[in-house]
Amino acid sequence: MRVEQLTPPQREPITLEALKDHLRVDESEDDAYLGSLIESARQTVEVAYGIAMITREVAVFLDAWPRETKYHWWDGSKDGSLGDLVAPKHRIALPVRPVGTLLAIEVFQNGTWSSLDLAGSYIQPGLNPQLYPASTVRQARPDIPTDGIRIRLEAGFGADWNAVPPAIQMAVMRLAAHLYAHRGDAPVAAMTSSGARQLMAPYRQVQL
Repeated sequence: MRVEQLTPPQREPITLEALKDHLRVDESEDDAYLGSLIESARQTVEVAYGIAMITREVAVFLDAWPRETKYHWWDGSKDGSLGDLVAPKHRIALPVRPVGTLLAIEVFQNGTWSSLDLAGSYIQPGLNPQLYPASTVRQARPDIPTDGIRIRLEAGFGADWNAVPPAIQMAVMRLAAHLYAHRGDAPVAAMTSSGARQLMAPYRQVQL
């Protein structure tokens, strides 16, 4: 399942002024560099945790629709939670979060993208987004073997930094500040030493 960003976020989750205050930097000579560190820190956190901070449009690509799964008697934890037994089996866990709006479901046929009727399809929004495509949608089959289904979504906490949870903002702040103080460090490796990983612990996705 591949994710593609269709529109970039219009702003960053922390401001340049906030980072400069955090670093106690008054001069403007490094403003461009500090801005690039904010962007790098935000992208690192977003990729590591499957999160979109500032609202943007994204596309999730599928090769095919999930297959029907027959109901069976629940056989303990190896079958998942008891709730999964009665849950719709065509639900699709989306790899980006939080999701607010389902914009379109498209299938690639005859050399072009065809939009499908969204009636009957449902998206569970928030930090655990699930798509429940209608049966009429699942009947549409792409004529290419990979990435033939495109689900377009609006993802993100909100349009500006005020909507981003404080812990995530601080994770970006600390990671950007660490990269400024330790120039040359790789952003992913700096997640732990900067304290960003600890701040993002509540947003870690656990695979059961």
